[in-house]
Amino acid sequence: MRVPKTYLALTVGPIYGTIQSAKKVRELFGASYFFSWFMRHLLIELRQSGNIDIAVPYIGKSGELLGTSHNIGFFHDRFVAVSSLSVDEARNQLKKAQEKALQTCAEKLRTNGVDTEALKAYLVMHPLVIEKEELAKIDKNPLIAIDKLLDAKELHYPFAPTPSKTFVYTCTPEEKDKFGAEEITDLSPVNLFGYKIHTIKREIGLKIESFRSTHDLAYESGYFVVVTADGDKMGAKIRELMGEGGNVENIRSLSKNLYRFFFENTNIRALTNDAYGGELIFAGGDDILALLPVRHGSKTFLDYLDELSKRFKAVVGDEVSLSFGVNIVYYKYPMKNAISEAFTLLKEAKDWGKRPNIAKIQLVKHSGQKYDTLHALSEPAFATLDTLVKGTLAHKDRTRQKQPCEHTDESPCFALPHAVHHTLDLYKGAIVKTLEDGRSLEPFFEKIFDDARTDAQKRGLRYLQNHIEALRPVTKEDFYRLFGDLNIVKFLRGDRDDLPA
Repeated sequence: MRVPKTYLALTVGPIYGTIQSAKKVRELFGASYFFSWFMRHLLIELRQSGNIDIAVPYIGKSGELLGTSHNIGFFHDRFVAVSSLSVDEARNQLKKAQEKALQTCAEKLRTNGVDTEALKAYLVMHPLVIEKEELAKIDKNPLIAIDKLLDAKELHYPFAPTPSKTFVYTCTPEEKDKFGAEEITDLSPVNLFGYKIHTIKREIGLKIESFRSTHDLAYESGYFVVVTADGDKMGAKIRELMGEGGNVENIRSLSKNLYRFFFENTNIRALTNDAYGGELIFAGGDDILALLPVRHGSKTFLDYLDELSKRFKAVVGDEVSLSFGVNIVYYKYPMKNAISEAFTLLKEAKDWGKRPNIAKIQLVKHSGQKYDTLHALSEPAFATLDTLVKGTLAHKDRTRQKQPCEHTDESPCFALPHAVHHTLDLYKGAIVKTLEDGRSLEPFFEKIFDDARTDAQKRGLRYLQNHIEALRPVTKEDFYRLFGDLNIVKFLRGDRDDLPA
């Protein structure tokens, strides 16, 4: 990679507004894929100038990764490149690349009523071309400085007082009947890449036969899960790798590791779609957006979080981690709200005590009730919650199949008394006192849960005791988390009296 004289960067949107307009899974995927598809063509054009090296995202040793779509929204909404050109020369190259990418993408969609001007009117691009010395005035680390500048640019959203020039997609009568689309619809990345994604697959380089609907994802419980993820301590990692001098090659190495996290061995799309029965919507940079069933076979969404978390550390580095926002919603819940709330949960997870590797999980019941909980995935309480979930689900399955609840430590099977959370709420003070005194909860549990009749319930109470001792609730917030855990366990085992028949 050439010695940087000038840095080039660009952010493209409006991603959030476009995704927010999606109502179906294929529309959500199409909206995400649209921006990745455009960014890939922009990087192809930029790289062809021969004087510019792409630092972020990772595009392969010789740009070979630009030749594939990965069948997912992979390319992020921003890039960073370096050049030995002057600022004016680099700015001119970037402008030409933008124009060529717009022309190329519009040409591929021309038969669907899209032209260059319409595409240009829809996309919001914020380019940045700046000398290395100028970046140093903002932050000693060039990449951190660029992120600050791009974040500031994204706050300035253009407003057009004249009627929108957004290209409009007109559905055919057949498509209207099939998809329930309006005769004329707006915000075309959702509509064009949503309604017509199967008919334009060849033009956009996509090889996907079908998408699961929210009804498909909720096949067992009536609910599906929105999972959002974002990297922790990535800024510190970038500072460490680049140093004050701005070692761009080290950042390229980090980008490569992020690529390996997504695509090496069992790639994240196969993991999400096949192993967990979900739909991966976006996977790029250190961000993930996926939709999952509550459980698929013997695996639950908690296993998914744990698997991604361990994989991220193993591939990207032990000093970094992933945090998660998880929203469990009814399959008819508005997609806009489901996605928006998941991103809010992710922000709250990352803000919780500024601790890494946190998952904030929310359950929105059909009745409108909401429960939530917070866990550090690296701490024992997350593992004991996972055991509670697996044990109660195993008991539910055995009961349904009229089979005995065969239990081992490796394959737990147990039940919990129906009103266990009410009893715990009544004795919160005694629980705190017992834990503060360093005593086991076992004798206490034997007294307050003397109505546990079956062996399965008695085993379940022992595992609940382990979970409470791992969580060690003291404050009101701690007990809120505990009761959130129990409500999610009750939901998974089928205690949903408020659900319609």
